[in-house]
Amino acid sequence: MVPLSGSASSSQHAISTIFDLGMHNGDEALIWFRQGFRVVSIEANPAMVAAVVGPNHMPNSKHVGAGCRRDASREDANLIVLNRAISNVSNATIPFCVNRNSVASSVLNVEGGECGGKRVHVKTVTCADLFWKYGRPWSVKIDIEGREEACIKSILT
Repeated sequence: MVPLSGSASSSQHAISTIFDLGMHNGDEALIWFRQGFRVVSIEANPAMVAAVVGPNHMPNSKHVGAGCRRDASREDANLIVLNRAISNVSNATIPFCVNRNSVASSVLNVEGGECGGKRVHVKTVTCADLFWKYGRPWSVKIDIEGREEACIKSILT
């Protein structure tokens, strides 16, 4: 993870945003959240999102604590977790394969080939739209199973 602009001092942490693209189980998001960053986390796997966010769109206490909102529209939310897939177009729906043996190794399945697990459909978002909605982040972590190029291209165009 490389900062996009300067270094964050402790006084900047409370107002600095980090994009966590490919949240997985939320471990890194939790670290940044606890350090005072505003975190926008994107995860295509609905099972991983459910494990982090919990029922009623509130976090499981072992993961995040107060301040998390799933698909939050409130500007004061410090942790925003969106069940979306990064793509070159927003608001589309694409297939996603949840591995039956390990949710950690699930993959986007846009080609429609063999799934080997449970196929679900996930809404998409571009990185450019995330920048537009949540502002320029201090840093971005990208681990989105080969969709990194779509993210970067959407920001550059």
